[in-house]
Order: sequence, then C-alpha cells, then structure tokens
Amino acid sequence: MSRGQLTGAVVGVLALATTLLVVLALRPASVERPPVAPFEIGAVAASGDTVWRWVGPTDCNADADVVQIERSIGGDAWTTTAMPLSNVYSLSFANDQLGVATGTTRACARGVAVTTDGGRTWKSSSDNPVLLDAWAEGKTIWGIARVIGQPQLGAYRVDAKKRLRPIAALKPMQPCDAADGVPDQIAFFDNSTGLLFCENDVVGTRLIARTTNSGANFERLADDRPQTGMDGGGSVVDMDVAGSKTVWLQFVGEGDCSEGQLRISDSQGAVFDRLACPSESVTVNKVLDVAFSSEKDGVMLGLVDRAPAMFTTDDGGSTWSNSPTPSS
Repeated sequence: MSRGQLTGAVVGVLALATTLLVVLALRPASVERPPVAPFEIGAVAASGDTVWRWVGPTDCNADADVVQIERSIGGDAWTTTAMPLSNVYSLSFANDQLGVATGTTRACARGVAVTTDGGRTWKSSSDNPVLLDAWAEGKTIWGIARVIGQPQLGAYRVDAKKRLRPIAALKPMQPCDAADGVPDQIAFFDNSTGLLFCENDVVGTRLIARTTNSGANFERLADDRPQTGMDGGGSVVDMDVAGSKTVWLQFVGEGDCSEGQLRISDSQGAVFDRLACPSESVTVNKVLDVAFSSEKDGVMLGLVDRAPAMFTTDDGGSTWSNSPTPSS
C-alpha cells in the first residue's frame, strides 16, 4: 500500500469514528423508569368470612408494580381486581357487597372509590367528595370530607352510577374543636352509633367523640389523659369497631412495640387498655392495618422482611397467629 493509500485509509477510519461519535452524542439519552417503590403502607377490611387487602407504596407512581385490591373468601386464594386509585389509605365494607376505599389517584390527588359487588369492580368519580377517611355501615358511607378550614363529617348514599351523594337529612358537621386536632378516623357500630377520632400531632392532643343519633351531635368521650388509656407518643393510624361496644386503636410503632401497638376498649371508646405487642406471638416487622369482623375475630396485615403477610386473632387482638389464607 502506498503512502497516499495509507493516508486515505487512516482519514477514512477517523471520519467514520467521528461520525459514530456524533451520532452517539445526538442520540436521545435513555429514559430510566422511576424505581418501583417497596411495600410501605396497606389497608385491610373484613366482613364475615371475606377479607380484602391492599399493600403498596406511599406515593402515587402510576408505573409502580404494586399489588391491587385483593379478595379472599373463606380462606381461598387471593383474587386481584383493578382499582382506579394508585394507592389506598383506608378500606371499609358494610357487608360482603358495599365497600369504600380512600386513597390517591394516578394524578396525585386524593380520591375515593366505591364497590357494590364485593370488590369485583370499583368506580371512582370526579364528582365524589374528597374523603380523608370513610366507613361503610348499612347503606350509608360516612366520610371525613376535606373542606376549607377544618375537615367535616358527612354522610352519603351510593347512586346507580356508584357516585357518592350527600344525604340531605344528615347535615355535615365539625365535632372537634380546633384545639382537639383534625378529624382523622371514623367508625360506626350501626346506623346511629359511631365514633370520630381527632388528633393534633403538633401539641400532642387526641379526642374520641361519640354520636348516638346518626351524627346529629357528638359528645366528648375520651381524650389524651392517662386515665383513659389514650396517652403516650405516637400517632393513631387506624380505628376499628365491632359488635356494639368494642373499639381498637392502632398506634405507630415505638418503644417495645416497634412494629405497631394496639389498644382496645370495651366501653365504646371511653377507656382503652394496651394489648400485648403483636410481635410477642408472631414474627412481624411492621403492622400496616387491622380489621375485626367481631369482638374476638380479626385479621392483621403486616410486613415480614418487607413482604406482605396476613395474621388472624380469635381473642380480640391479645394474640395473633399466622394466617392460613394463601398469600398469593
């Protein structure tokens, strides 16, 4: 090969390399998918022998690979149903058909979804009120509605299109004073008797108020005094009721019960007693949510090594057992 041919070959190689570098530089950078959030929060509900659950991330990442609403009947395998919310903060069922879920939409806004066929299908409507918590009882959906100022308690019916419509006879109200904190949890024993939990994390106050006339008015039942068993640090993240007088409060984990602490009342919330830490009877790293179908029988959704796990109790939450319900 002559010097001229060699020079030409070198120039050609350099030109090709330069072209490749330019192409690579101009090529759009690959877009990485957002990381999948781990299991962080969850919600569970129970009615009779049917259990519903959701577990997933705290954010509203529409691309996150999370578990959707699942249902198990009589201990059978879980069946999955699409949910028009990206995550779920609370689940409540009045029976094996009517249920309500609060959470976050894929647009990162607060939302609510309703089912009237036991969780086989769910519907969310932009016409629905924004509910911070909801409870299904009889044919009524009780909800803590977010409004300007302090949230208020409202009552709703589900129409033919599965939309929540206010019950005109039950006027929205604000049972908690500003000093009591923000209405946070709602639960009803029956159509007339229910409890509202208010909490102020800044100053450490909490209050349970009771209605016996379908929300027409409330009476102050128990506050954060040690005499009522409502004292201590840690926020309350769930309230559940069963029968005619039994109430459970779920506190975030701290101290000896790092996985989460349960307290029980057999006086409709007037006085609470601490239950043994769930980890004393089962292996659980974090309690996500609990639900009781009677004064004694309940289920607990938790995390074990960052994976969802189910547990059952037949003594009101004093002790727990590994659930025979299949995990998948």
